[in-house]
Amino acid sequence: FTISRLVSDSRTEISTMTSPRFDREGSTPTGSATMDNESSGSELRRRRPSKENMFSRSSSDGSDNSHSANKNAQAHSIFVDCEEMKRKVRENLTKPAYDVSNFYHKTGLWRQIATNPGFEKVTLAVIGFNAIWIGVDTDWNKSDTLLQANAQFQIAEHFFCFFFSFEWFSRWMSFRRKWD
Repeated sequence: FTISRLVSDSRTEISTMTSPRFDREGSTPTGSATMDNESSGSELRRRRPSKENMFSRSSSDGSDNSHSANKNAQAHSIFVDCEEMKRKVRENLTKPAYDVSNFYHKTGLWRQIATNPGFEKVTLAVIGFNAIWIGVDTDWNKSDTLLQANAQFQIAEHFFCFFFSFEWFSRWMSFRRKWD
């Protein structure tokens, strides 16, 4: 095999694989692969229809509606309006960050518990320990039910149940309106 034969074979394959679409004059197929004569001859160049041809529509009498083509081109633009994007970014940067404590009572025991940084850290630690414990329980607990499990598995499960129930209850009691 020589390189020129490979190139000509691939050119034949590509040209038979693509469906010929003709430009407005109907003389040149667009979308088909052709050899680039300006280069070394080994590169395939893909002809694409121009933006005018893609978005322009000619009426039934043959006249060109360039005004409607411009409107259509703007409506199908692939680039975002720069000013609109800047406006949205500024709006998002100036928007206050979401904080669930904005929905809590202003004062009270449950608010103090729920917004306490120590409570948040302990909760994250218990969540991490629970993830590890799930692995331990899966590997070492061979009983089918919690009642048949060894004492350490029962104590750990009851501890997690109690702690997460208390966390949920304290956060729920902190809300001014309970359906928030």
